[in-house]
Amino acid sequence: MSYIAKKHIIKIPKKISVYYCDSKHVIIFANSFAQKALKLKTKIIIERKKRIIKITREPFSTISNNEKKQLKVIQGTQVSSLKQMLLDISLFFVKNLILLA
Repeated sequence: MSYIAKKHIIKIPKKISVYYCDSKHVIIFANSFAQKALKLKTKIIIERKKRIIKITREPFSTISNNEKKQLKVIQGTQVSSLKQMLLDISLFFVKNLILLA
């Protein structure tokens, strides 16, 4: 297993459930009112007890040398996409209106 930097580790909030399909390479985040899915390009490691996800640079299949150079970029993009999905699901949008007479 390759080294995984701290910036490639994502903490999962307690109210969010994570579902991962290893054969289809899809991860789903869900809570009581919303769910989001993302198709992954590299392998991930889910540690259930610590509630963290580690994103690796290991591809699912064999790739060319040119594509291997892009794996670092893909890893960073995947981390930011997963963090944005978690943020979207964990924050419930509420707007309070003030009525003036």
